[in-house]
Amino acid sequence: MKHLFLVRHGDYNREDGDLSFYGMNQIEKLAKEMKSIVGDCKDYYIISSLAVRAQRSAQIIAKEFNVPTFDRVRELWPLEDDDLTYEEMRKIDNLIEPHKEKEVVTLATHYEVLESYPTYLVEKLFGKKLYNIPEVRKGEGVHLDLEKKTYQMIPRRGL
Repeated sequence: MKHLFLVRHGDYNREDGDLSFYGMNQIEKLAKEMKSIVGDCKDYYIISSLAVRAQRSAQIIAKEFNVPTFDRVRELWPLEDDDLTYEEMRKIDNLIEPHKEKEVVTLATHYEVLESYPTYLVEKLFGKKLYNIPEVRKGEGVHLDLEKKTYQMIPRRGL
């Protein structure tokens, strides 16, 4: 795997849990930035939580990359508001592991995963400790370049 994207779903309607118009725009912008990073990639795997908002986000990303389908799993939708446990992070690792030969893997998930999993991965994969990773807001993500051993927030935030 060359690139791993950890994406938080876009803004959503509380009534039905689906993305709002604003949320769809957030994810469309995010998907375009993802594509500008990796180009036209044919070896792409996407996995989403079971939440409608995450699935819709994955669907928008899949469309941008011309990926016909994606998997949906419960492990990417933590029901607790706490940081993930080490065991929960290992379960996510196990979801990714069978697809490590793919060029790009994307997880469409939630705040709870993005609060702790990127920090865990940077330490595990790059041997770097992170102390101040910014909060990943709705419609944003983290890109890990596994070849260069770097990470960045996406879309890039203006100052």
